[in-house]
Order: sequence, then C-alpha cells, then structure tokens
Amino acid sequence: MASPQPQPRSMDSFSDEFLSDLRILIARLRVNPSLLEVMEELDFFKAYLMSLGCILPSDCIQPPSLDSSALLRDAFGGIGIAKDSSSSSSASSSASSSSSSSDANSDDSGGESSSRMEKKQSLSLSRETQKTGHKAVTLDAWGRDVNAAVVLAQEAKLPPPAMGDESIEPTKEQKEQATKLKAHAQQLLQNNDVDEAVHALTDAIVLDGTIASLYAARADALIRAGRPSAAERDANAAVALNRDYGRAYRERGRARLALTRYDEAASDLRQACALDWDEVAAEALRRAEVHARRTTHASSRRARKEAKERDKVALRQRREAEQAAALRRAEAVAVYEAKKAEEARNRNKAPAPSPAPGMLPGMGLGTRDGVDDELNAVLARRGMAARSFASDPEIVDAMADAELKAKLLSCLEDPRQLVRHQRDKKLLGLLERVLTRQQQR
Repeated sequence: MASPQPQPRSMDSFSDEFLSDLRILIARLRVNPSLLEVMEELDFFKAYLMSLGCILPSDCIQPPSLDSSALLRDAFGGIGIAKDSSSSSSASSSASSSSSSSDANSDDSGGESSSRMEKKQSLSLSRETQKTGHKAVTLDAWGRDVNAAVVLAQEAKLPPPAMGDESIEPTKEQKEQATKLKAHAQQLLQNNDVDEAVHALTDAIVLDGTIASLYAARADALIRAGRPSAAERDANAAVALNRDYGRAYRERGRARLALTRYDEAASDLRQACALDWDEVAAEALRRAEVHARRTTHASSRRARKEAKERDKVALRQRREAEQAAALRRAEAVAVYEAKKAEEARNRNKAPAPSPAPGMLPGMGLGTRDGVDDELNAVLARRGMAARSFASDPEIVDAMADAELKAKLLSCLEDPRQLVRHQRDKKLLGLLERVLTRQQQR
C-alpha cells in the first residue's frame, strides 16, 4: 500500500479514514522499520520519534520469518490502540473474553487474558530470535515505543473522566448504587464493552469517591481502552485513598508500563506483589524488569558512546594545546638565539677601551707589563716605591676586569674612596694583596 499523502485538514479532529491509514502505517513500520530509512517522505516522522526519545533499532532489516500477523494484531487491537472493527482485533478480543470468563476473579480477568496474549507474543518473538539470530525482541520493544507515542497522541484528544469528591460522605443509597454500577461494569468488561464499562465506573465514582477499588477498576478499564495516562491518574487516586491496596499499585504499574516508564512501573508492581500477589502483577513485573534492563543497557551504551566522544574531543584539544605550546616555545627559542647571536656580533664590533689614567696609549690592558706600569704610576704619586706585580697571577687576572681595576686605582689614589666600597670583598682582598706585595722587597 502506498504511503498516505498528507491532506489539509482541521487540527481539531481527524477523519476515520486518516486514523485508519495512520494505524496501517504504524503497523507497516513495526513489521519493517527500514521504511524510515528508505522513504524520504517519512523523514519528518523519524525526526518526531527521535525527539520523543524513541530508540530506533540498530539493524533496520526485517527478520525473514518474523510473524508479522502478530505484530499487525497487536497494532490494531493491543494495549496501545483503542477498539477497532478489524477481524483480527475481534478474534483476539474473543480469545481474551473466553479466557477471562473462566477466571475466578472477575476484577482481574481482563488483565490476565491480556497478559497471557502478550506473554505468548513475547515467547514467540524470543523463539524467533533463537532461530534466526535477528533482534526480534529489540524490534518489538521499538514498536512499543512507537505505539506509546500514538497512544498519547490519541489520548490527548479525549477529556479525562470525572473524578469523585472524597471529602463528601456518600449516603447509603449512593453506596448501594455505586456497588451495582461496579458489578455492571465488570459484566461489561467481560463482554469487552470497555467504553460502557468506563462510563459505568465513572458514574459510580461520582456517587462515591471514597472507595479505592472503584478507581482501580476504572484504571483497569482505561488501560484496556488504550488510555494509560488517565489510568495512571485513577491509580494515583486509589493509592491516595488506600496505601495498602495492592491492586492500586498493580494498575498504576500496568499504566506506567504502557507509557514505557519501565523503572516506575517495576517499582509499583513490586509493591503490588508484596501487598497482594497475583499472576497479572507478576507477569507485568517480569515485562517491566525486562524493558527496564534493556532501557538501562541502551542508556549505558549511549552514555559510554558520549563519554568516548567527549574523551576524543578532550584528547584532540589537549594535543592542539600541546602543539600550540611547542610552537610558542620554538618561537621563543628562535628569538632568544637570534638575540644572542646579535649580541655576539655587537661585541665583536665594539671599539677597544680607552687607556686608564696613568697609562700610555697603546699600553695593553691586563698584560703583565701594563699591570706594573699602571700600579707603579699610582704608587709613585703616593710616594711609594715601585714593585713588580706582574708575577702575581691573581693581581694580573683582577686587573683584566676594567671595573675592578678602576675601583682599585681610585682607592690607591684616594684612600677615602674605600668608604664607598667597604662592602666589596673582592676589591678589599685585591687591595690588601697589592699593598702586601708593595711592602715586600
């Protein structure tokens, strides 16, 4: 069947033909999700599913022997879609009715039959997975996410059922009438007349809003009608009225399971089994835990993938920073080497220093003859005898330092200059050595 072409229509309501085409499209996608990849006209729908957080299967290839009829029946008559006039839905409803009528507990019959049907489908998919090696269960879980999105879209158009007022104490007649309506609703549920059962239970709740079992019964009917959000609201009301009522937690867990909130559903269903164990709650708990583990695994896988991507980005940024730092260091070394080479060239080009006072032009600085001439010239002006200082290597080396030599000569010329250099140990040691040498004969 060709993909339905969108037609201009009012957003307030949809025609039966449009809704039927939508159900068929969803059923086809559940059987073969690869249509989302190969049909460009479905890109908008794929983007919408991704925005809801749906996890698309990694391999969008239809398993060759997958029982597509079971998926089609689930698409048209399962937990997520309201009652339909198709023959497959009628057949599944009849099977559910016959199995539920034989159950001892009339309140739980519908839920147990639905659980058996879903369990058989789940086992069938598991066997198919073992035979073919394909991820049939993953495909089924993805289909439930899509189905839940369709359910929420349909339920948003319906007004929520009326709630009772627990602050008003009902009369004896109202209580009796509410009890009769509840019994009538259970009979309607056995006949799969879900909408009428919801109406009957709503009338009972309006008459007596203080009984938790009425809210729990309507929650069960709403789940079968494909209205899990309203069912969760009724279950919350039942829990608020009686926190020790096991069925209230059971129905809330089933509603949250239909809404694909698996962790919350598992928590409620564990509480239900602890308070009042039954097969419906136990089977729903098993499914919730399976889906919760699968969701946790998918979330962990996404988290690991995101962490790996963050590590790659951090590593790339760190390498880029290291490369930039190495480049800056290389540039700094190049600048330093260039400056050092420039200073060496400037030293080689520097003019020869001028002779110190008392030296003749051309007299070598730091040479042995120059040392004797300079020191003896100063000592002669002080009235001291000339001596030979060139034989003392320490004096010769010290006189090679122009600054130290200038200080020494100034102190020999004027001893008062020692006050300025009294902390210069090198100068004082050199001066003491020169004077000691001068006093030797």
